[in-house]
Amino acid sequence: MVLAATLCFAGCEESGANEEDTDSAGSTSSAETSGTAPTTDPMPTGPTDCIAGQETCVCLEGNCIGTLQCVHDVCVPGPEIDVPDDPIRVIAGPRVPLDSEILADDFSWAQTGGPDANATGLDTQSPLIDVPADASGGDVLTFTLTAVRNEVERTAEVTIEVVGVRFQEALPGIEDTEQLGTPATVNFRGGELWATMEEGFVSWFDINFDDDLGEDVAVHMGRLDIPGAPYGARHGQVPERDDDIDVLLIANSANQTLESMQINGGAIEVLSDETVDGQPLGAVRHLARIDDEIYMTNGEGGQLLVWDPSPPEPDDGGSTGGEEPIPAGTRVLLSDLTAPGAVINGPEDGFLFLGVAGQVLRVPILEGGVIGDPMVYLDFGDAADPLDSVDAMIFDRANNLYVGVGGNDRLILARYNGGNPLEVTREMAADEADYSDFAGFRFGDGDFGGGSLFYGNASGRVGRVFVGLGD
Repeated sequence: MVLAATLCFAGCEESGANEEDTDSAGSTSSAETSGTAPTTDPMPTGPTDCIAGQETCVCLEGNCIGTLQCVHDVCVPGPEIDVPDDPIRVIAGPRVPLDSEILADDFSWAQTGGPDANATGLDTQSPLIDVPADASGGDVLTFTLTAVRNEVERTAEVTIEVVGVRFQEALPGIEDTEQLGTPATVNFRGGELWATMEEGFVSWFDINFDDDLGEDVAVHMGRLDIPGAPYGARHGQVPERDDDIDVLLIANSANQTLESMQINGGAIEVLSDETVDGQPLGAVRHLARIDDEIYMTNGEGGQLLVWDPSPPEPDDGGSTGGEEPIPAGTRVLLSDLTAPGAVINGPEDGFLFLGVAGQVLRVPILEGGVIGDPMVYLDFGDAADPLDSVDAMIFDRANNLYVGVGGNDRLILARYNGGNPLEVTREMAADEADYSDFAGFRFGDGDFGGGSLFYGNASGRVGRVFVGLGD
């Protein structure tokens, strides 16, 4: 980040010229510039042992050393400001923080250009800007920071550039179906994209620049087989184990199992294949690890399940006629749901977010291995129509919620509103069929770019769409 600052003084003498500090694009620096200072009604000079021109000392013929400013014949520091230098590029609709660092006696922000935007926290270091959902690609919103310290005033500008929505190919150049089948879920590990295929394997890819083509192309880096029809997958470790072995946690719909696959070697272990009541898990497709439990959805059976390898013991252990202990294993938490799909954690501890037909539910996770009553957090469609099921869902770092509705090729954006129900901010139609069937959103990593959403696709491709803010 680099700051372009403007100094403003009334009735000041010219000070010595100090050039503005600048860094290369994308770096950060605290802005320091020179300015002028009042000479009327001088204050007492600094300590007698001061060196003229240094901080808190008398000015040296009206000048000060470095970026200090001469105010009432005393050298003082002005505001220190660190704000984004490059434009913040986002699609229309999200809430965007203007992250900054400010050392000043007083400061404030104001919008000074572009379409009117709702803003909160204009007296804070990181105000939140609601980019209008109807803004057009190419629109630029400008916000000016004014900061004062020791009577020295500086200003800086931050811009938000609106870009259009484009659904694109994420793995250009990959055509071999032994490398890329039907990707159901994507993940990132070490800057590489891992795609889990319903045909029964996982492949991982990198991105390189091809000098001959003059563009980026994907490179297949490896493959491991996963018998069955793996769908939901997450990198991590098996909960409640101390072996520190990196695995891919897998919801395998064909095998009706929760599995783990070791990243090194590909050894597969079945973690659960039935509930504590002896019933099959069903065609589990989505999963999320939250704390030390793994939550799964069985869309065909209409269930939300949890695999809990070590549930908490009740205080009395069940021995005094009180609460019975919860058995280890997989339990059914919710039933009779319509097309339950993506399940994720979110901005709030103690809650999970579950996509069902036409809705996103906010579900409290209570102590003792149980859940509370779900609430409808976002209502966007027909709660009885499986085509309105949610197969992709994610929050970005500013807590904007993205919902992928694969059945009718819609990307939905909603701004976080704490525990209150959300409203749809924007709906985007994916009009490019090869990249419209959303499955398993992840933000990019490494050369894949953190401002883009990546997702699996029933067409046999991996899609991406730039939204601006990552996780």
